[in-house]
Amino acid sequence: MKPVSIFKLTETELTAGTSLIEASAGTGKTFTIAGLFLRLILEKDLSVRQILVVTYTVAATEELRQRIRQTLAKALLAFRQGASEDPFMRALLKKHAQRREDLAARLERALYGFDESPIYTIHGFCQRVLKDRAFETGSLFDTELVTDQAAILRQLAEDFWRKEFYRADPITVMFALRNKLSPQSLLPLINSCLCHPFLKLLSPAGERPVASLAQDLVQGFAAARQVWLAEREAIRSHFGSGAKWANQPYKDNAKMAEAFRQIDWGFQTADLTPASLEALMLFRTSAIAAKVSKKSKTPPQAPQHPFFDLCEELFRAEEHFVIGVQLQALRYIQQELPRRKNELKIQFFDDLLTRLHGALAGTGGEALAGELRQQYLAALIDEFQDTDPLQYQIFSGVFGGPENHLFLIGDPKQAIYGFRGADIFTYLNASQQTDQAFTLRENWRSEAGLVRATNTVFSGATNPFVFPGIQFHPVEARGKADENPLLVDGRREPPLQIWFRKRDGANITSGVADKEIPPVVAAEIVVLLQGNATLGGRNVLPGDIAVLVPQNRQAQLVQDALKLRNIPSVLYTTASLFESREMREVQRVLVAIADPTRESLLLAALGTELLGRTSSQLEALAQQEAQWRQILERFRDYLDLWIRKGFIQMFRSFMQREQIRSRLLAFPDGDRRLTNLLHIAEVLHRASLDQRLGVAGLLKWIGEQLQAGQPAAEEHQLRLETDEKAVKLVTIHKSKGLEYSVVFCPFSWKGASIEHGGEEQVFFHEADGGALVRDLGSGDYAAHRQQACAEKLAENVRLLYVALTRAKHRCYFVWGAFYGASTSAPAWLLHPPAAPAGDLMTALEENFKELEDDDLQADLTRLTEQSRNADRRKKSLRSRPWPGRSCTTGNSPARSPVIGASAASPPSRQIMARNCRITMRRLPPSASVFPPRASSPSPAAPSPAPACTRSWRSWISSNGISLRPDC
Repeated sequence: MKPVSIFKLTETELTAGTSLIEASAGTGKTFTIAGLFLRLILEKDLSVRQILVVTYTVAATEELRQRIRQTLAKALLAFRQGASEDPFMRALLKKHAQRREDLAARLERALYGFDESPIYTIHGFCQRVLKDRAFETGSLFDTELVTDQAAILRQLAEDFWRKEFYRADPITVMFALRNKLSPQSLLPLINSCLCHPFLKLLSPAGERPVASLAQDLVQGFAAARQVWLAEREAIRSHFGSGAKWANQPYKDNAKMAEAFRQIDWGFQTADLTPASLEALMLFRTSAIAAKVSKKSKTPPQAPQHPFFDLCEELFRAEEHFVIGVQLQALRYIQQELPRRKNELKIQFFDDLLTRLHGALAGTGGEALAGELRQQYLAALIDEFQDTDPLQYQIFSGVFGGPENHLFLIGDPKQAIYGFRGADIFTYLNASQQTDQAFTLRENWRSEAGLVRATNTVFSGATNPFVFPGIQFHPVEARGKADENPLLVDGRREPPLQIWFRKRDGANITSGVADKEIPPVVAAEIVVLLQGNATLGGRNVLPGDIAVLVPQNRQAQLVQDALKLRNIPSVLYTTASLFESREMREVQRVLVAIADPTRESLLLAALGTELLGRTSSQLEALAQQEAQWRQILERFRDYLDLWIRKGFIQMFRSFMQREQIRSRLLAFPDGDRRLTNLLHIAEVLHRASLDQRLGVAGLLKWIGEQLQAGQPAAEEHQLRLETDEKAVKLVTIHKSKGLEYSVVFCPFSWKGASIEHGGEEQVFFHEADGGALVRDLGSGDYAAHRQQACAEKLAENVRLLYVALTRAKHRCYFVWGAFYGASTSAPAWLLHPPAAPAGDLMTALEENFKELEDDDLQADLTRLTEQSRNADRRKKSLRSRPWPGRSCTTGNSPARSPVIGASAASPPSRQIMARNCRITMRRLPPSASVFPPRASSPSPAAPSPAPACTRSWRSWISSNGISLRPDC
C-alpha cells in the first residue's frame, strides 16, 4: 500500500506530478478543490485558463464553478484588505505577506477572466477537445449529440433478429421461444456490456455463429427422435408405479403418461411445442439422477439408456445456443452501432470518450496530448472514484507526466456507480501509480458524536470495505454542527440510533419488513415533529428529515406511511416516467382518441382516473345515447386536432375540456399525479417533434418505451412534485454528495445478490484488479460467481457508508435478521466471521446463521461501548457478555432524565436512558402512540401514528450510538 499523508490545504506543498487526495464524506472535497485552484494561481502563477477542472455531472460543474468564483472573490478581498475572518484566507495572507499587492492584482485578473475557466463535465471536456481539434481527432463537424441511443439499439437488435431467425428451422425457433429470446430480451446484456468498453466475456459457446449452434440443436433433436421412435416402449418401462428407484414424478402413472403423450406428439408430427420440450427435460440424465430414491439403505441405481444421454446433450446444446445468440447479437451491435451513428451523424455521450481515447491512441495521439499538456498545466479531476479504465487512460495519458499538476480527488468508499460503468478497481490501480497520496482528516458536516459513531462502525472489521485496497481513515469533527445541535427536551441524545427487530422464529421476511418498517419510521418522524425536538433553537421541520432507501419502491412505501399521518414528503427518485400509473392511463386515452369508433377502447379510457368514470357511471352512460354521442364527438375532435395541429395542441385541449387538472388535484397525491401528467405531455411532445411521429407513430413509440425495461434516461426520470418543505425520500445513489439534518436508513440490509431480472449476472475482476469479466457459463462459473458476490458485498458496504454519512445531527439505522441479510453490509461490519477462509460469502452466511438475536444484540451493545473511546477498537465480537444495562419500561415516549451522571459529568461519559418500551398495538384511529406535546406546535399537522404490531425497547447512551432492541 502506498503511504497516505494528511493533506493540509495551506501547508502541503503542491509538487508536479500525480497526486491522489482521498476525501471521506463530509471532509470538504469541494472546498479543497476551490482551495487548490486558488493556490495554483497564487503559488504557481497559473491563469484560470490553464487550470482544468473536471467532474461528473452538470449540477456538480455549476456548484464547482460557483464555489471557485466565491473563493477567488473572498481571497481578493482578503489580499486587498490584508485581513480576513476566514482561517484559510488568514493562513494564505500570512504565508504570502510579502507579495500581497502583486497577488491581489493576479486574483483580480483571475476574476475578470473567470468565465474562460475550463470547468467541465468529463463528457463536456471530451466534446470540447473533439470540436476544437476536429482535424487531429478525425471528428465530423456537423455531428449531433443525443442523450438516448435506446431507439438505435432496438433497431439493431431487430435487424439481428431478422438476419438470424426469419429463415431459421422451426425447431430452432421453438427453442428460442422456449427461452423467451426476442430482440427486446437481447437488450439488457447489450446495454450492460456497452458501458464497459474493455469488458471480457467468458462463454461455453465461444465465437461460434448462431447457425452453427442452431445446427447442433437440429441434429440433437433428430438423434433423440430416432432413438425414441425405435425404443419408446423400452424407455417407458423404466417409469411408472413400478419404478422402485424413483421419486415423483417418475413413479406417477398419470404424469408420465402425459409426458409420453407430449413427446410422441412432438416426435411423430415434427410439430414441436413448448409442452413437448418440457416433457423432454424430464428425461435428461441429470434430471433422472436427481430423483433417485434415497429412502432405503442401499439406494437403487438410476436407469440407463442412450435416449437419456441424448436429451442431456440436447439441452446442453440449448444452453450454448441461448448464450451464443446473445453474444452474437452483442458482436453484431458493437460492429454496426458506430457505422449507423456515422450514417445518422449522431453521437452518444460514451462516444465522446471512445473517440478521444482513440485519437490519443492513434498516430497523432502524442502530438495531441502534448498540445493539451501545454494548454492545461494543471488538472483537477473530481469524483475520481467513479472513473473507468477509458477515462483514466485519457487523463493519465495526457496529464500524467512530471511537468504537469494532476490532482485526482475522490473517495473509494463512495464508489457506488458501477452500473454506469464506474470501476473501483481502476481507482485502486491508479492509486498505486500516483506520485503521492493524501487523505483529508477533518469532517465539517456532522456532530462530533456522529463522527465518532461512524468511525466506530467502520473501524471494527479488519477490512471494513472487503478489499484491502480501500482503507478507512478515521476523521475528526471540525464543523459547526455541534454549535446548533439536535436537542430533545433540551438534552442531547446519541446521534446514531440502531433499531433492532427481533425474530418471530425464522428470519424476518421482506414482506414483514415492508409492512412494519415504514409505519415505525413515520411514527418516529411524528415524534420529532410533534415532540420537543429542536434544531439550533427552532423546532424540527419536515424539510430537515430524509429517508434513504436502496430502491424506489421502498421510498414509495415510506411515502404512503407518511401520507397516512398528513406529513408532507417529496420523492427524489430515478424511477422512470414510463413506470408511472399516469403513463399507462395516458396510453389508454391516446389509443381511444386514435380510434374513437371502438367502444371498448373508449370505455377503457373513460374508466381511467384521468377521466374519472366509475363502473356504475359507465353502465348508465351506455343507456344514454345522446350523452354517449357527445363523448364520441369530443374524441373525434381530439383526433382531428391531433392530425391538423399536432399532439401538444390536442393534449392541451383535452386537459381543458375534460377538466383533468381539478380532477387530479382532488386526490391526496394530486401534486404527484399532475406533475407526472405534465411531464408526460412534455416528453411526448418532444418525441413527436424530434422523430416526426404522427398518431400511429407516437403510440408505437410509447409502447416501445413501456416494454424497454431500461434505466430511465435523465429526461425521463420522475420530477419533484413539491418544494423543499417536506420530508425527503431519496435513493442512496441519488443522495451521494448531499447532506440532511436527520437521516433514516430503514432498508440498508440487502444481501449480496447478483441476480437481475431473474438471472444471475456474474461480473468480476481478474486477479490483482485486472480487467472486468462477465461469465456467461464457463467451466469456472462457480468460482467466478463467488468472486462476483464478494464484489457485490463490497459495493453494498460502500452504499451503507454513503447512507450513514449523509446526516449532520442524527442517523437512524434498522437492523435485524432480515431475509437475505446474512450476506449484507451490516452483517459484514457488525458480525464478521472470525477468520473467513476460502469462500468469503459462505463463511459470512454460515456465521450469521449461527447467531441468535441475543448474539446480535450483544455485538451491537459492544459497539455502543466501543464508541465511548475511539481508541478501543478491533476487539473480539464475543469478548464481552451482555452488559445487563437497566432500563425502565412503560408506554410513554417521553425521554427520561440523565441517569447515573452528575451535571458536571463530561458528555462522553454520561449514560442516558429513554422510557424504553414503546408499545405499538392495534389502536382505534383516534388513538395516538406518540401524543403531541403541548409546548411544541406541529409544523405539518401530522396525524397520530397508526396501529402497529411490535414492541420496541431502547438502550441509549451518550457515547454516540444508541441501540433499540425489539422486546
